[in-house]
Amino acid sequence: QNMADSDSEDGVPGKSVPVKVLIRIRPLTRAEKELGQKSVWECDRERVWLSASATNWANGVSLEGRNQHFVFDRVFGPSVSTRGIFEQTVNDRVRHVLKGYNATVMAYGQTNSGKTTTIRGDERCGDGLITMCVQQLLSAIKTHEGNPGEWSLKLAYLEIYNETITDLLTGQSGLNLYERRGGGGAP
Repeated sequence: QNMADSDSEDGVPGKSVPVKVLIRIRPLTRAEKELGQKSVWECDRERVWLSASATNWANGVSLEGRNQHFVFDRVFGPSVSTRGIFEQTVNDRVRHVLKGYNATVMAYGQTNSGKTTTIRGDERCGDGLITMCVQQLLSAIKTHEGNPGEWSLKLAYLEIYNETITDLLTGQSGLNLYERRGGGGAP
């Protein structure tokens, strides 16, 4: 089922759910900290802007007049853990999946912006969103073991890079994306 056709995130039937854009400002790496680097971004819950230290980052180029604020549905600063992001956002998507709806979590950004760390996790930041989602799904299925019904889970883990689609679970590359009649796509 598609949540936009049936049910909103608030549980109101027939109400569509818009795409939400969430931003994570990744924490500095150990190497960046050792070099004395500072983040060029500052944020609050909904906005991101260049910090005062951004002038140094821009090789002395004046950033005067560039004090723009970029507004998003939610912004997570470098102190927010991947677990915090999961609990505040993705957790609800997984609960909707358990009700039979589709959900997508997508990471987009430039190289070294923290996509892989957020989605897959690493030694420094712990589990990523994929691991947390799968744990939540399997836990929910386990608690329903004695109940009638059959569970079927389908998971896609795709990378789109330079217009090439790669299935990161099988390693297949150069996949094509097709649009299904009635909406939706499939590799």
